[in-house]
Amino acid sequence: MKKQSKATSPVTVLTVAVPLMMAMASLIMATVYIVYRMAANKAHEEKWKDYIDCGLA
Repeated sequence: MKKQSKATSPVTVLTVAVPLMMAMASLIMATVYIVYRMAANKAHEEKWKDYIDCGLA
């Protein structure tokens, strides 16, 4: 009978690491998207602020 070792095989490490890396990448991309949209919205509002103040928009 073979004794099973407790060492982690590369396949086991990949099955844990790949989903973890994908989850981290998703969180980072979502954060970057939110920051980008906030900056774009602020720039848009700043651009049209003068027109809203004078009643043209």
